Amino acid sequence: MFLNNPASNEELPFEEQIAALKVKEIQKFVETKVWNATVAVDGFDGFYTTIDPATAGVVAVVGATVPANNTMLTCVDEVISACPEAIRQDDDLIVFMSPANYNNYVVNLRTANYFHFSPEEAGEEFITFHPATNIRVVGVPGLTGKNRIVLGKSSEFVIGVGLMDDTERLDMWYSRDNDEVRLQGQFNLASNIAFPENFVTNDLA
Repeated sequence: MFLNNPASNEELPFEEQIAALKVKEIQKFVETKVWNATVAVDGFDGFYTTIDPATAGVVAVVGATVPANNTMLTCVDEVISACPEAIRQDDDLIVFMSPANYNNYVVNLRTANYFHFSPEEAGEEFITFHPATNIRVVGVPGLTGKNRIVLGKSSEFVIGVGLMDDTERLDMWYSRDNDEVRLQGQFNLASNIAFPENFVTNDLA
């Protein structure tokens, strides 16, 4: 791609690529907020706060095992064992953990000789099914640096966005006052859980 001649700041070279990069950065921002937001800072609590014994109905594992590369199967078994009987056979149960703990989970699967899955694919996609269950196990960036493991119905993790109004947009324009190209994104966002009694946490930080 060639720059305009004479060069000026009125047009931005690689505009499409820069916009795509900003979209990815916004996606990472959203991922972090839906898990880690707090009412005090963001106006709503993320899943890390809401899927907690402090929320009435949420089930906590008693004496949860600390995640490590040789304990992850036990850690997941514990949240599954605490899962309410009424939803135990539902087909949308899902376990979330940090990417690091998911990598440890894959190692634990391999060393336990569970070869019903491809470790390479599981490590790449950050998702697999727990042995002998229909429960998905997923690593999410929103739990990075945490030992929190949660279980719930995927259909009951609720994310609210303002898609039907003019507050969800990404604008890029040239500012003559500042002699620069500017980019602005605006959108509404919130997260919550539908039925707390259908959620389980190991209650570790």
